[in-house]
Amino acid sequence: MTARGVCWSTSVNPATADSKTSDGTGIGAFASHITGLTPGTTYHIRAYVTNSVGISYGSDVSFTTPTGIIVTSPNGGEIWGLGTMQNITWTSPGLPGYLRIELWKTNRKLGDIAVNIPIVNGTYAWTIGNHSAGSNYAVRIIPNDNLFQRTSGIFSIW
Repeated sequence: MTARGVCWSTSVNPATADSKTSDGTGIGAFASHITGLTPGTTYHIRAYVTNSVGISYGSDVSFTTPTGIIVTSPNGGEIWGLGTMQNITWTSPGLPGYLRIELWKTNRKLGDIAVNIPIVNGTYAWTIGNHSAGSNYAVRIIPNDNLFQRTSGIFSIW
């Protein structure tokens, strides 16, 4: 075996012309890691080996990536008042674990709003305080495994 790995695509029976890994040479078991997948997408994957005769493929197997976190509020354009309580909300189909919520302004992290919140809760009541009035705020919701993080729409604090 002069090359081996897995290839994947959103189409049936991916080939090495599609996305692929290169996982060494020789015979025997091997591990492969794929990255850059889009949440909520069905992929097809199969192993391949190359030798002096050509390329051989394993069976096509499909899977769907989890959709991850979807921030539903703030979703953009809100004006939230200093000292008020606002609900940060999200959906997270099938994701277990905990998350943290960060406050951002103009692409700069200002700090954590909350940490170790169960992902399945879907709501965090945030009392807005100690922030400058202005626009270009966003919240980022990040599962503790750092996968599928999402940023809200831009909102203002007044």
